[in-house]
Amino acid sequence: MRFIFPGNLVGLPAITFPAGYTSDGLPIGVQAIGRHWEEALLLRIAYAAEQFTERRKPGAFFPPL
Repeated sequence: MRFIFPGNLVGLPAITFPAGYTSDGLPIGVQAIGRHWEEALLLRIAYAAEQFTERRKPGAFFPPL
């Protein structure tokens, strides 16, 4: 949470996306902060990163309904 504050304070767009897993199996996320009015670039970066990231179901997974 401490890295979110500066971007929010000045109004910069930001996005967080999955980037893999630790050796213990915990998810890791990356936050990208862009310049003003560069939301489209951030979405493209996050989409490209997600294409190369392995996705796993959590150990305790309950499907909805």
